[in-house]
Amino acid sequence: MQKLNLEYQFQRRLEELGNDEDEDEPWDADVEDRDALEKQTQQRETEQSRVERLQAERAQHSLQEQQQQQQQQQAAAERARPETEREKELRRQRELQNKLEQEKRKLEEKDDMARVMVEYPETCAVLVRRHGIYVWGDTWQQAKTM
Repeated sequence: MQKLNLEYQFQRRLEELGNDEDEDEPWDADVEDRDALEKQTQQRETEQSRVERLQAERAQHSLQEQQQQQQQQQAAAERARPETEREKELRRQRELQNKLEQEKRKLEEKDDMARVMVEYPETCAVLVRRHGIYVWGDTWQQAKTM
């Protein structure tokens, strides 16, 4: 009789478990075991996600290093490549253009300085932006002390 009762309880429990398909735990696990199992599962998932994150970070870092190495190699190859005639001519043209712009600015500054000296005859110095200061006097000693 007792054996029949146990079999009946076992059969009933199996039916309950069959209806509850979401549970993966054994039917005879008590609450403490279930909590411990859930905790272990969460720890495994946390550890697995951490490992996956670290692997992704390593892969990204490795990719960045490869890209930097490629850029450095390309830059080194570019520096090692001899300058073509066209590039030399373009460089010369840029240098000439810069010199012409500087001369133009000097002429404009010269005209501005002459105008200032005429408008303000009592002044003894002119401050020129991006250049410096011009100081003058009747003698070099007088200009030096100003």
